[in-house]
Amino acid sequence: MNKKFKALSLYAILLTAVILVGLAPGTAQDPLVSLSRLNQEITDLRNYFNARINAISTSSGSLSPADIMFLQETIREALREELRAELREELLQEVQGTQFTILELRANETIVGGEGTRIILRSGTATIHSQVANGLADLTTGIELFNGNNVPANHLLLVSRNDGRGITATSDAWVIVEGSFTITRG
Repeated sequence: MNKKFKALSLYAILLTAVILVGLAPGTAQDPLVSLSRLNQEITDLRNYFNARINAISTSSGSLSPADIMFLQETIREALREELRAELREELLQEVQGTQFTILELRANETIVGGEGTRIILRSGTATIHSQVANGLADLTTGIELFNGNNVPANHLLLVSRNDGRGITATSDAWVIVEGSFTITRG
């Protein structure tokens, strides 16, 4: 029983560590975090959990009440953080369309806009993505851009219908989006 409980405890700690490390850092007001800061936080978490795992796995006999309480609280906190992440995602979906969203697209990622969505390519390169004969309206120049056309930087593009139109990044790119959208990996 003790070996099974220890194994389950170690699994719970590792699962919690993975969940906590996988959470997106920053806030809506300050979404940027430096890579060195993120790496340091991950290293600190890894060291903390490794120390606890070593302490539990090398202890003789059963787990102490303090270790059990630690495991319970760690699992509770991981579940709370997971719930917070889900709520954050729901909130993001609710505010889409009411404010600008700044996104980084990786090469071959496609952002497909809903009806009335506006897209501006700020940096990088992209092409028009359209599953229909029509394309996106380039409101800056007053022309229509069709599937496969290059997206000019800093031009305001309009998705007129919810029928699969958007842009596909051909390199890593930054875009500003206003309206509803989905991102797919191509």
